[in-house]
Amino acid sequence: MDLIYGRNAVFEALKSRRKVYEMNAQEDSNEDLIKIAKEKKVKIIMKTRKELDKLTKNKHQGIILRVEEYGYKELDYVLKNSRNKYPFIVLLDGIEDPHNLGAILRGCDAAGVDGAVITKHNSVKVNPTVAKVSTGAIEHVNVVLAVNLRNIIDKLKKEGFLIVGSDSEGDKKYNEVDYKCPLALIIGSEGKGLRELTRKLCDFLVKIPMKGKVNSLNASVAAGILMFEVNRQRD
Repeated sequence: MDLIYGRNAVFEALKSRRKVYEMNAQEDSNEDLIKIAKEKKVKIIMKTRKELDKLTKNKHQGIILRVEEYGYKELDYVLKNSRNKYPFIVLLDGIEDPHNLGAILRGCDAAGVDGAVITKHNSVKVNPTVAKVSTGAIEHVNVVLAVNLRNIIDKLKKEGFLIVGSDSEGDKKYNEVDYKCPLALIIGSEGKGLRELTRKLCDFLVKIPMKGKVNSLNASVAAGILMFEVNRQRD
């Protein structure tokens, strides 16, 4: 089972298709969420804040769900169920911070991305912190858990995808590439960026020009800028 906590994450989990086993709620709070849980015939257990604190060390906002384990999708499923004229996939190359992953998935939902790919090794997985930071977006974004990115990239290239990596030393500015095509956007890890092997597999490496003294952006911020540039061009 997974734990889901935080009002927004709980609200989205209650609306999703995931099975909800139990709600733990602080007395005299979250009445709207308790009402939804009752309508869905979810088992509700009222607890004190101290009792909820024992379930998780993170800020739970007085509400915690026990739900079935998160279900990752296959790449074929994501491609088959694309909602865009040109499919749009985000690949994450070694994101280790759950706050970054949660923020990126929240951006993916806002930008209408068809799916995000993370890897089994050297990457954070979808967990309660990711769910809370995403404000429930994990319930709406298809996430693929891949053995490695190379196989994913090779398959996407065969499907006609343009592979674009975000890199501070990219040869093009992020708004100089035509994104009106099937697209895979790759975001590197927080400290090291894209791995050398991943860089070599990209059709383009793009950079976001900066005027400050610090030469890099948070991974989720860079992802948001790039995703919405894709939308700007396509719209």
